[in-house]
This record gives sequence, C-alpha cells and structure tokens, in this order.
Amino acid sequence: MDRALRDSGIRGVKTNFLVENVVNHPRFRAGEVTTSFLDESPEFSVFPARRRATKLLSYLGDVILNGNPK
Repeated sequence: MDRALRDSGIRGVKTNFLVENVVNHPRFRAGEVTTSFLDESPEFSVFPARRRATKLLSYLGDVILNGNPK
C-alpha cells in the first residue's frame, strides 16, 4: 500500500501524505490503533511542503512562455 501511494501522488492533494504516514506508523503496523488514532496523533495534521520537480517545472514554464534564451 505504501508503494502504491508513493507511486500515485497527485500534486496539490495532501490526502496521500496523510495515508502514507498512517500506513507507515509503527502503531498502525502493529495493529494497535483504534478509530480515535488520528485524533490522538496531532502530528498527522501537519503537512510539510513537498517540492517535487518544482525547479524543472518553473524552467519549462519560463521557456514555454518566454522562449529558449539561447
């Protein structure tokens, strides 16, 4: 499940990040969680910024809009 989530990331959607963290949490893997697991774990409500291919996308956008500088 973890690999499937990482391979199917959708830009701008933070749900995959939440599910990845839950699936990889030691308590979840050990089967020790209940339905209140997310309420008891405030670290799951913090979503760090991901920068996947941001520089490349910025460069491509610049070249498409402004043309190749060379």
